[in-house]
Amino acid sequence: MKISARLGGSPSATPAWVLAALLVNITGCESTPNKSVPVPPSSASVTAPAASARHAPDRPGSRHRSAKSLSSGECRALTVSGRVRTGDKSIRSGAPLPPDQWVTLEDKSRASFVSRTGREFTLHGPATVLPCFQAEEVVLISAGRLTTVAGPGARPGASVVLATPGGAVHYYDASLTFTVTASEAQIEVTKGEISVRIPGRESEARKAGQSAKIPIRRSPGQTLSDCEEAAQSAAQLGKQVLKAPKGGLGKVAAAHLVARKKSRLLCAVAAAGAAGVDTKQDFSKRLSRADALWRGKPAP
Repeated sequence: MKISARLGGSPSATPAWVLAALLVNITGCESTPNKSVPVPPSSASVTAPAASARHAPDRPGSRHRSAKSLSSGECRALTVSGRVRTGDKSIRSGAPLPPDQWVTLEDKSRASFVSRTGREFTLHGPATVLPCFQAEEVVLISAGRLTTVAGPGARPGASVVLATPGGAVHYYDASLTFTVTASEAQIEVTKGEISVRIPGRESEARKAGQSAKIPIRRSPGQTLSDCEEAAQSAAQLGKQVLKAPKGGLGKVAAAHLVARKKSRLLCAVAAAGAAGVDTKQDFSKRLSRADALWRGKPAP
């Protein structure tokens, strides 16, 4: 269960027991067993298609399999055209994806995927992506073009994160085109509203008809540090929730929810940039520790 941090009114106006219950629910639901963060194959340096090559996103149809038929944690290919693979294994239409495996699309290839929650998105090659990262509504995009359509899988409070090595997009329900190259990510919103998070900056909102760019300039080491700092801050706020005095729980709990959301985004950004590191094993261990830190339930 995903719960929005929007609590309706100021944090201090929200009963403390309500915020405490939300906190327990969120920490329990997002504290999935943490695994080593996978790194993209060498083909992650592939160049995304030019803007002139874009076309309208695929719309869901009756041919698509219901999300209710997907097993827990499963991410499945709906349709595949061209050469799409994980490692040296080809992906075919209707096939489930191996958990946390990077997917490579060759030039002019295309594939549509659905998460276990029913979220649908289409990838256009050349591209290197990791759909359904950690069995969540998170997509890591090292390179390529992704399109989404508002509607399928959207639920109150449930959000999607699209992460690149330079920043991330967060939304609840939106149609957009997301193109990632080695130097930047370009986002065009056609329906709904999104939030753009670039490390070191405040989040910026974009609505239908608007666009945004995310420069990819920070090194993988810098984005990993961003993730670790955010995770540490979230963990410290979690401890403060347990120690908050009567009447002060609302404000601290609300700040903790915001810190967890920030950690989720920044750690996804770090994971998306894992292809650019030399010591991948150490990078993966540090990222996994930070990820587990912000997800953990508060302890004294």
